[in-house]
Amino acid sequence: VRERKKVVVQMIKTDPQAVIDNVLPMLVRQSLPADVQQYIESEKTVEGELTVLHVDGQGKPFDDADSTFLYEVKDARGKRTNVFFVKDAPALQTGDKIRVRGVELENQLAALSQQNATVVSSSPAVSKTLGAKKTLVILVNFSDKKTEPATIAEVRTAMNTTSEFFKENSFNKAWLTDGKVSTQAADVAGWFTIPLTSTGCAPSTLAHGAKAAAQANGYDLSQYSRYIYAFPKNACGFWGAGEVGGDESWINIICDRVGFELLVIGHELGHNLGLYHSHSLKCHNITICVSKEYGDIYDIMGGNGHFNAFQKELLGWLNQSGFPPITPVTTSGVYTIAPYEKNDTSAKAL
Repeated sequence: VRERKKVVVQMIKTDPQAVIDNVLPMLVRQSLPADVQQYIESEKTVEGELTVLHVDGQGKPFDDADSTFLYEVKDARGKRTNVFFVKDAPALQTGDKIRVRGVELENQLAALSQQNATVVSSSPAVSKTLGAKKTLVILVNFSDKKTEPATIAEVRTAMNTTSEFFKENSFNKAWLTDGKVSTQAADVAGWFTIPLTSTGCAPSTLAHGAKAAAQANGYDLSQYSRYIYAFPKNACGFWGAGEVGGDESWINIICDRVGFELLVIGHELGHNLGLYHSHSLKCHNITICVSKEYGDIYDIMGGNGHFNAFQKELLGWLNQSGFPPITPVTTSGVYTIAPYEKNDTSAKAL
């Protein structure tokens, strides 16, 4: 039964439908000895605050196969449960309060997506997407790998570039800054060596160690609303990761080809603002269509470029007071849209 438990826990992560289909019947579970039941799965309802973490592939940042969403629910007692949806998880955000039912074993839950109910709206709040965002970048390395793959100057340059990117996208209504709201796009702390090795991958543990190191070196974490953790290549299978609707991002500085740069920073900060990826749908005929997770290659949430019109409207950067409009189309005709980069009153989308 111990060996079976290992198999079921792993299967929850890789094939949650199989776990749901093959759960032991309740009467069978109840008939087992008490010292055996602790190794057996059970139906369970979990309710609490959600964290949604998205990880983007290592070396292939825009490869659908390397795109993974991780869901964790923290209940009122502080217990954390990892949730694995059978298929097409709801569009949830960090901070949502949800109730989800499924099959649980060792704090791993296999769940059907239609059994979820969000209590808090998953749409990004406009107030969260406007104004200066005080940002702290914490550079850390490991007890077995004390390398420093980027200089402080390089990190500052990348953050300044990213801030200008957000300012242009938002028509000068959103940007990054340091704790004192000066000309810098972020405060940069480190390099610090934390008590972890590069052979493991635990983003939450790394974040805890990074924050502790920054505090020990005089940084007041309460001054910031965004935290970015950058580190040399380790066992994590991603280039970047970001909380969807949260305030934390992780950058795995893999090599010179893919490092600490706008392409990954802007993408993960987009997740922090509440955005999912910019998709595409390619149809060979009216019945055969293929969806691609990173399909819009001209948008930083799918490739490289400005956030598209759909994403900008979600963020409150189009069709709101003080922002360029979207033209509603009700009849056939010729319509003009203006380039995204120009901060004017011309329509940016239809």
